Amino acid sequence: MAIEIVEIIDSSTNKARATVNHCGHIFEGTIVGKVEEISRSVGQKITVEIDYEHLSHWCKLEDFTDELSCICKSAKNSNIIIRGRVHNRTPLDDETSIVDIYLQQGPEFVAVDSRELDNIIPEVGDGVELQVRKISFYPVNL
Repeated sequence: MAIEIVEIIDSSTNKARATVNHCGHIFEGTIVGKVEEISRSVGQKITVEIDYEHLSHWCKLEDFTDELSCICKSAKNSNIIIRGRVHNRTPLDDETSIVDIYLQQGPEFVAVDSRELDNIIPEVGDGVELQVRKISFYPVNL
């Protein structure tokens, strides 16, 4: 996936808290890597892998259209919303699967362990919304 680093809010040796832009949605996240390299990338799109500390809530979305897919800040709290469509389910065992969620805006994929979804495995094609805390980005080419 790709983000644009809008500005660095603060930093330590190996990470920076930053304002980022993903497809026109502005929110804060942590960028992990050498701060000097991150600082040189302000204003540029960079390819990143995504992670988050905690999935606080999720739900199926009725009447979901791919145009609604996004990564954005919640209007209700400090969570980050990841909205997309279930593209694939990969079973790990009889009760657990990895659920691949496709976001047309980007385009991006986000993988979620079904244990984080209260062991509910949505169907391929379902629209879903994840609310996550402490989103982090790991640049792949810096």
